[in-house]
Amino acid sequence: MSTTGTDRVVFMAGCDGPLAHALVSALVAPGVRFALHAEYRKGIDGLIELARGRGATAISVSDEVPSADHSLLRPAAERCIRELGRIDLAVQVDVPDASVFPRSICNPQSPAWWTQAFEELRTSADLIAGVAPLVARGGKVVVLAPSGSAQAGPLFAAAAAAFASLVPSAKAELEPAGVTLVAVPVEPVHLGGWQCFDETPSDLLAVAGQIVAAVRA
Repeated sequence: MSTTGTDRVVFMAGCDGPLAHALVSALVAPGVRFALHAEYRKGIDGLIELARGRGATAISVSDEVPSADHSLLRPAAERCIRELGRIDLAVQVDVPDASVFPRSICNPQSPAWWTQAFEELRTSADLIAGVAPLVARGGKVVVLAPSGSAQAGPLFAAAAAAFASLVPSAKAELEPAGVTLVAVPVEPVHLGGWQCFDETPSDLLAVAGQIVAAVRA
């Protein structure tokens, strides 16, 4: 199934993040079906209204509760398949937020460091482990990989390296199923309490463009 046509089902994770509005706007078209997940359920209603206003179908799958042996996103993906028939494209839309990581915990010896690192990688990891195996043949999974630049700080550098080391094996596991995995490198951004869910900040439009390019490639 093509990930670029209008007859496609898009599973979007991290919809309470600042990229969601730009990406729904870029991918929406009559016939497209969206399953939107936001862990904190913020901004979902506006995204559904945006998609439906342009002729697409959109539902929230944010209320599914994971069991102990499943990822956060797996039950949401299963609901998407039950209600919309399949998943052609799974895409991450929450950008890493550097403002939630004080320099004082950038120490791998600190338990707090590992908690924050896990939180930063969770959506990417859940999309690969919990959603990607359910994507239809010919489909695509697009995740965001935190950049390891010096400006991002030591926590992000280590998190980026750990994630990057897992991507090749994940790609290889998905290839026999005809599913493509793309990891888009993204610099962490200081969102500083961003709460404007009906638009994407101008300094993140280039990031949104990278994701859209990966979807359409």
